[in-house]
Amino acid sequence: MNFIKKCMPCGTHKSSWLRKSLFIMRCILLFLLLGTMQITASVTYSQSVKLSLNVENMTVQDVLSMIEQKSSFYFTYNLNQVNVNRKVSVNVKNKLVTDILDEIFKSENIRYTISDKHIVLYKADKSELPGVNQKLKAITGVVLDNNNEPIIGANVSIPGTSTGTTTDMDGKFTLEVPDNATIEISYIGYITQSISVSKKNNFSIILKEDTQALEEVVVVGYTSQKKGLLAGSVETTKFTESLAQIPTNSAAQSLVGKMSGVHISVPAGKPGEQASVGVRTGTTWNTSPMLYVIDGAVRDATTFNNLSPNEIESVSILKDAASAAVYGARSDAGVVLVTTRSGISGKISVNYTANFSADFATQEVKLNNLYQQGLTVNQAYKNFGLTAPQGEGWSDEELEWAKNLPGQGFSMLDDTWHTPYVMNHALSVSGGSERIKFFGAANYYTQNGFMESTEYNKLNMRLNVTADITKDLQLYASIANTNTKYGSSPTEGTDATYTKARVSFEYMPSRSPDGKWIGDGWAYGNPAAAAEGASGYRRNTTMNPEANVSLTYKLPWVKGLSTKVSYMGSWKTQRGKDYTALQKFYYPKKSGANNHIIDVNDLSNYYVSNEGAGISGWGKWWVNQQLNFQINYDNRWGDHHVNAAAVYEASNNDYHYVWAKRDQFPLYQTDQFWAAGSSTDKQFSNGGPDTDGGRASWVFIGGYDYANKYILNFSVRYDGSMNFAPSERWGVFPAVSAAWVASEERFLKDVEWIDFLKLRGSVALTGNDAVGGWQWQTSYKSGGNYMFGENAAVNNGLQYGSLVNEYLTWEKSTGINVGVDYRFLDHMHGAVEYWHKHTFDILGNRQNSLPTTFSKTMPAENYGVINGQGFDFSVGWEDRFGKVNWHADVNLSYGWNKVEVQDYAAGLLDWEIPVGKDRSYITAYEGRILRSQAEVDAFKKENPNYVMPTGGGVDLRPGSFVYIDKSGPDGKKDGIIDRYDKEILYNNNNPIYMGLNLGATWKGLSVEATFTGKFHNYKNFGSLADYHGGQMWNREWVENSWTPENPNAELPMLAPRDYRSYAWTDVNYYWKKANYIRLSNLNIGYTFDFAQPLGNAISSIKVFATGTNLFYISGFKHWDPELNPGWSGVGYPVMRTLGGGISVNF
Repeated sequence: MNFIKKCMPCGTHKSSWLRKSLFIMRCILLFLLLGTMQITASVTYSQSVKLSLNVENMTVQDVLSMIEQKSSFYFTYNLNQVNVNRKVSVNVKNKLVTDILDEIFKSENIRYTISDKHIVLYKADKSELPGVNQKLKAITGVVLDNNNEPIIGANVSIPGTSTGTTTDMDGKFTLEVPDNATIEISYIGYITQSISVSKKNNFSIILKEDTQALEEVVVVGYTSQKKGLLAGSVETTKFTESLAQIPTNSAAQSLVGKMSGVHISVPAGKPGEQASVGVRTGTTWNTSPMLYVIDGAVRDATTFNNLSPNEIESVSILKDAASAAVYGARSDAGVVLVTTRSGISGKISVNYTANFSADFATQEVKLNNLYQQGLTVNQAYKNFGLTAPQGEGWSDEELEWAKNLPGQGFSMLDDTWHTPYVMNHALSVSGGSERIKFFGAANYYTQNGFMESTEYNKLNMRLNVTADITKDLQLYASIANTNTKYGSSPTEGTDATYTKARVSFEYMPSRSPDGKWIGDGWAYGNPAAAAEGASGYRRNTTMNPEANVSLTYKLPWVKGLSTKVSYMGSWKTQRGKDYTALQKFYYPKKSGANNHIIDVNDLSNYYVSNEGAGISGWGKWWVNQQLNFQINYDNRWGDHHVNAAAVYEASNNDYHYVWAKRDQFPLYQTDQFWAAGSSTDKQFSNGGPDTDGGRASWVFIGGYDYANKYILNFSVRYDGSMNFAPSERWGVFPAVSAAWVASEERFLKDVEWIDFLKLRGSVALTGNDAVGGWQWQTSYKSGGNYMFGENAAVNNGLQYGSLVNEYLTWEKSTGINVGVDYRFLDHMHGAVEYWHKHTFDILGNRQNSLPTTFSKTMPAENYGVINGQGFDFSVGWEDRFGKVNWHADVNLSYGWNKVEVQDYAAGLLDWEIPVGKDRSYITAYEGRILRSQAEVDAFKKENPNYVMPTGGGVDLRPGSFVYIDKSGPDGKKDGIIDRYDKEILYNNNNPIYMGLNLGATWKGLSVEATFTGKFHNYKNFGSLADYHGGQMWNREWVENSWTPENPNAELPMLAPRDYRSYAWTDVNYYWKKANYIRLSNLNIGYTFDFAQPLGNAISSIKVFATGTNLFYISGFKHWDPELNPGWSGVGYPVMRTLGGGISVNF
């Protein structure tokens, strides 16, 4: 007989580079798998291996070959019985091979048997088929999706038989069936339909997409829940392939724009700078940090951000109080739950991803060049009828010299610029058997700044193993380590170096032609030397190993009951070293009437910068350990489903710190402590305070749902923290939430456009204990020297420290959340939520009347109250147009708050009183430009006693900036601009946050884009008026300030620093709307899938291009609306990243 046995060829030639690559990968795999048990095949291999396929119009033979490549199965079949040239379409994810074969051969008279990894296909005997002797009739039809687009390759069959067919390119089918038959229409990703043929012969069938997202299981604290049955407010993001390819060192930045009510800051472009996460609008005047939980272990924001994207499976944000309350006294600001990846049984899969990108500033604030600055300074004095003082003004000779310079000046930024780049290499390995599964990952990330002295390097490694020791006992073990190295500019730090390089030192070059550093007497030399690392360095390194081990035991005698014990540890070490070198700086030769002409040839006079010269080093150590005991119960009978958990959690943490320094270098300079000064006045050391802390908690969680329709959840946490006195140490944090899945009711079942509709609400109590520990405990400090003893010697004294409040406790919040989740028209989905938060016991200082002889400060008390509320909104649409699958999702959030109780001093004006106002309210003076002599005369007439608060007492003139006198101590105008003239400008400055996510796939091409935005967003641009005589001024003063020829300019008449009438920045004039929309992330890729693995190893290759912060649209033109600059509007810029890479699956 003509049997074909398919198997992989042996001895296939491999190229040299491929052999080397495979050898390296095998070594890496060996390293990751050390210490794990040997993975062996079992007789139940077919029940454990899950595969994913996505093919259209491919022959059965090619599909079977693909299964063999993705697994260890091999097929045997008779070509005379099995039509392997028939074309099918298959789209499955994580399905058993039996499910895939059932789909492929559902319309054929083919059966199969499986023996270990050997699958035999054969044609069934007709006697096995029911209805074989019945009278048959021919039926026809077409299968469509919701857009009336044909579904190609849909299965049309009679259940329980092999009678069936598949739809053609037009979605049409023809089939012979018995008169009383029922046909079943199915296609992967759609809800299967059954239809009775009765007396009809022609059918038009529309398949609805399967809302699998509602069945997705998400982590919600110590338990998990189906997304469709959640009663709280939880946002979850899966870390997809495109998310993992974003060139960022911060895990938080991968989430930007993805979730409503979750705000991700955009950091400046300094190497190692990390994004931060915020949830909704805050309701405290104290710090209230987010809580981060990674695989059940409580960690900090840095640990979260240091995770590499290829380690992360998903991130869930617990937004409402009921969801977060299971974490008690640390849950008030919201909780970030991270689940790292785990192994999948089956053939070992390997992914290697590499990307490279370069950084460019989104917007560099324009400053004058040297020639423009000379003209500007002269004009500033001329505007007031003055001559610039000696050394500040510019003569014609000096202006001509500057005009003829290349670029009409110097640029330390150009002198020190090195195009910043980002490079990332990520390797992940996953696989296992039915009993043991593993996931391993390694990631190396490096980022260089444009300054030679700045850098950031990070190495992550992780190994997660899940092992079924018995059918009821499971072991989970995870080890991970993160190493980071961070370098910043020496002497004054990266931010100050950047600002001074742009603003303060553009009047001279950074070096002479023969390479000598130029200095003009400044103690640190010049910032270019610091940027290049010639003045030393600032470096710190961190090593953070972690372990997470748990045992889960399913009690066989009680269905649904299991116990779990977990240990989680983190041992973090951080070391830093600052080296400030002695460096020669050569004085430039100066000439001209004001010494502005610079000559840097043949220099001989120099000085040595010694400000801060020396070496300092420090070390920090953290030990965090956590132990959890947990009992879970989850059972369903009929329509009733009950789940419950009880948890005991204990943790402790230690922190230690030491610091030492030696100044100057007496004989020899090197970055070693032995070379620095060793005399008593040159050595310094310090340490501590060393701290120990601990927590203990009991958590009880319960849930009930009936028929997936009526849902009730509750939790109680009994929390204890050593931050507070024993009498105030323990607190109870309850939560309850409920939901009604209205779409499951009979009266909505027949409403075709409603696919899913859920109403939910929750209420809970949360806490914030990040208010500074141990304030309740009496402390002592050195001080108050005393004379005593026989020789009356001076002795160090000991004094009481701060007064204590033994009743100090955590801040508390009662949160209410109501929302609606929906899915309509098979394509539209989203949610609408309203939240209200009542925060009380806010820690703050009281306004007390104390005797003048009382030498202490009264301790803070828990007394404040703030209420907050807001809305979260999201809507999305998923659809298919021909062969293009696309989606669009928008999310919006807005919140505000109101101070109900806060002490304030007597005699304050309304705008100074915080009570009754939003925490973000903005106050300002009113000011305007007098644009003509007529306006000057009118203003003087209306304000005869006006005293200009700034500007050197110069009389008013056209172009002057004036402040409006509104009142005085007696309620009348007094001509003096003071606190009586200030008013509330905006009741709140809480922005509306927006995220827009767009994506599409066509064959192997994919595009993903994320836009973010802020609206109702006000920003002050007054820093451009903060300049000094020797600096480069913002060019807006040249291009857009008042002159007789340009009386309607945006800025007032330019003035020397001491004559600025516009020096105050808390004036309405400087506040502007800074609304914007930004293209935050873009990923364009093309995936090449290989039916026969390339080189017998590579199953797919994706090439992609990425970009971050590509552009923004805003009416705020002064600088990037997310930048908070300093002098002349200059600050380290937000960076635009452009790059690309390759992802290879083996």
